[in-house]
Amino acid sequence: MNSIPVLYICLTIFCAGFIVSTVIQSTYTHAKTRRTDTPPSLFLNYAAAVYIISDALAVIFAFLVPSDTAFRFFTILRELSPLILVVLAPYYLNSALQVPDSIQKLNRILFPGGIVAAIAIGALVIWNPDLLIRLNTFIDGRFDAGASFNSRTGGPLLIVRDGILTACFLYSVSILVFWEVRQKASSPFVKSLVGILVFGYFLFSYLYSTIFSGSPAGYGAVPYPHFGIGITFLIAFMTIRRIDITNDYYSQLADIKKNMDNIVSRDSLLGIPNRLAFMRDLQAGIEATGSGGAPFSLLLLDIDDFQNLNESYGESIGDHILKQFALRLTELFGKTGSLYRIGGDDFAFLLRDIRSEQDAMDLADRIITSLRNPFTIAGAAYLITTSIGVLLLPRDGADGETVVKNAYSVLRKAKKTKNSLSVFSPDLVDASADIILTVNLLRDSISRDLFTLHYQPIVDDEERIVHAEALLRCTGENQSLGGPGHFIPIIEKAGLAKEVDNMVIHKAFHDMEVLVGKRFKISINLSTNQLVNARYSDFLSSFADQHGIENRNIILEVTENQLMSNLTSGKESLKKLRERGFSIAVDDFGTGFSSLAYLAELPVDILKVDMIFVQSVPGDPRKEAMARHIVQLAHSLGLKVVAEGFETRAQFDFFRALGCDFFQGYLFSPPLPIKELLKKYGNS
Repeated sequence: MNSIPVLYICLTIFCAGFIVSTVIQSTYTHAKTRRTDTPPSLFLNYAAAVYIISDALAVIFAFLVPSDTAFRFFTILRELSPLILVVLAPYYLNSALQVPDSIQKLNRILFPGGIVAAIAIGALVIWNPDLLIRLNTFIDGRFDAGASFNSRTGGPLLIVRDGILTACFLYSVSILVFWEVRQKASSPFVKSLVGILVFGYFLFSYLYSTIFSGSPAGYGAVPYPHFGIGITFLIAFMTIRRIDITNDYYSQLADIKKNMDNIVSRDSLLGIPNRLAFMRDLQAGIEATGSGGAPFSLLLLDIDDFQNLNESYGESIGDHILKQFALRLTELFGKTGSLYRIGGDDFAFLLRDIRSEQDAMDLADRIITSLRNPFTIAGAAYLITTSIGVLLLPRDGADGETVVKNAYSVLRKAKKTKNSLSVFSPDLVDASADIILTVNLLRDSISRDLFTLHYQPIVDDEERIVHAEALLRCTGENQSLGGPGHFIPIIEKAGLAKEVDNMVIHKAFHDMEVLVGKRFKISINLSTNQLVNARYSDFLSSFADQHGIENRNIILEVTENQLMSNLTSGKESLKKLRERGFSIAVDDFGTGFSSLAYLAELPVDILKVDMIFVQSVPGDPRKEAMARHIVQLAHSLGLKVVAEGFETRAQFDFFRALGCDFFQGYLFSPPLPIKELLKKYGNS
């Protein structure tokens, strides 16, 4: 122990421990992140570990656990291991740094050159270790490893190795100084450069001690391992550099995440929070009330007839209106809550500090009033209104999904009148649940073919059947479906109209082909889907031909409201149907707003007077006058008139006196199954 200072041993073992911990950490980090920029530093750590650990083991087997064979092996390995740095330097410069193409090409040449030099020196050392270092470990026949540290035992290959190592170091520093400094002067790079310069100091201290003291261990007169400490400082600074880069990386990720959160949770057009942010904040608010927080309110707003506005003026005007709408609400009421855009023209107002239903209703009224002033866009004024649903939370919903469902339920109620507010009540949920139940029952009834057709006769003034109207009935036992007045509108809203339309046509044509024949005509009600389908006339004519039915024996009924809602496409469709030979009847006539204006333009044959005129006469002078005027108008246009809803003889006598052509109602017969109808009117 006296021939080698204790300080050298302690520093060597300490450096080895530091390098081992660094290698473990860097290996784990690379395995977890799999980043492409970590392998250069990782390989550098491995190379440093080989040298430092070899140096520590050489000291251990020299002095702590004396072993001539182990001491010689690790000493030779220690002196060869710096050649790994020579091989790694070109790879590191190309992989970890931003160097120009010319330097990269040079490094690609130096990399295999370094490998060849290292293999050549290694082979020579294996052949003759004394070419690198002479180890005189036996003095007077006794093992004394300390003697080799105190005598000049370096061989010619040691000088060659040190020359290559010095040239490699100077080349690497030159690249860093003359190329990388111009590219970046960041804190991580500066620390990396400082580490390399500190390593250079210890490298040249090592060379000085080796040359002038004759110690291949390189400690000379100063008792510490110069080269080992230099490598340790280099790895320490490189580790600090990597930590700084990682911190910068995760700081950038945090900024990106923050920006992404803003992008994802904010509406790009209006710059206000979107549906995602609304659901998040809504759920947080509900959870807060569950932890003892105060209740709060929610307003759901929808701009009335916004789609019509878009179609009339263009989406650009629509976007400007949305912006001004959001801006006005934010400016006037932003302090009372948070505004979100949760759909095309749907907005939500979370009102954290409004804790009563009445206060929420007052605010909704103020919002509606604030929209009385029109929005001005490019010099033109646009007046809009809004419908608002009001909820108090958590009373009206214990979770986000339930709240949104309830909010849209109450909003639908408000939109029936428009420019108004509506407060949520549990009855709305019950109504929605009833609709869902009815839709499911309808689907089941359709799949099980539980629908049939009943026929109500239409008679002449002598009460002989002229034709019969096909009316849909459900034969299922479940009473939840109710009558046609209840389930037919639901069929259309649920998207089941096409299936039901096809079913009605099949059943009606079957009955006419097999049972009715040519005894009387059958009238069938057109759905909106059929009315706006330009190809429906082709389908219906082809289908009638398959059943051997003449088109003139089929009357197609369409309500006045259907025509009003689809006037252009409906008019064209009816024209094609009439050209095919089908008769066209306008049902519920007199309930629309423009009946007389469009009647002369429509391709129709029959006018069906709505029952409100039948059931009000005789006795209501105004209704009597209107009924008389409708019959006269229809006859002047060459149309036949059917009045429906007869319940008394007095009504029948009144319309017969007006010259009405045909009559329909319970006075003559309720809707009947086809066989019962044929039995009743068999001789007609």
